[in-house]
Amino acid sequence: MNYTLEITYTNGKHYRYESSHLHHFLTEVRSINWQKLIKLVRVRVYYGTFKDVSDNKVQFINQGEYSTKKDFWFALKAFLEEKS
Repeated sequence: MNYTLEITYTNGKHYRYESSHLHHFLTEVRSINWQKLIKLVRVRVYYGTFKDVSDNKVQFINQGEYSTKKDFWFALKAFLEEKS
């Protein structure tokens, strides 16, 4: 799996972080200072390429844009949830 984090600040600056290691990604996510002037945080989790029912290769990705810490963590936990 690959993880991508993009932060857009209200002054127009952008920050991007990518990792294939969940531990490194979560460390970076925990370092976000939500009290700064953050306009938007994007997260993307790439699970890999799989075959669909028609035997076509498709990329499996979850992604979203969030402006609050609560919404961001709610979505990220859902993206990282594993099947039982």
